[in-house]
Amino acid sequence: MSKSTGAPALRDCEAPIEAGPELLWRQVHPNFTHANGVSAEAFVGTPGDRDQVSVARSSTVSAASAYAHHTDALSLASAGTWAISVNEVSETGSRAIDDMACDDVDTPGHAYVDMRAQTKKERKLTRARLASAATLRGCQHPPTSQ
Repeated sequence: MSKSTGAPALRDCEAPIEAGPELLWRQVHPNFTHANGVSAEAFVGTPGDRDQVSVARSSTVSAASAYAHHTDALSLASAGTWAISVNEVSETGSRAIDDMACDDVDTPGHAYVDMRAQTKKERKLTRARLASAATLRGCQHPPTSQ
């Protein structure tokens, strides 16, 4: 763990994304959408990495390309591409990490929201705040068919 932030040290192939307005694309499973937007569950990672939520950087890939990779290349379900900003991530006390240079990453523009240094209560609040931000921004790339 890093003494300065309490966050785990990053791998050599990872780098923090500097706070700013850049958008991070999040593919949201249909189970985590509702008439008003997305639920906080949309910002829970996979079982193995619950506190490392996959996103893609808008500086590298478009919302449509991120959606196509997720649904076509990976054959995963998505209700659409939603967005949060790096600033919004930073404001929650979590951090955005670019891991595109890692050998085990094959998703174009891949990054993740790192909540590992947060308590369970903080993570719950972070997920709710990110879902609210994504909902306010609206779906950035709707699926072509429903």
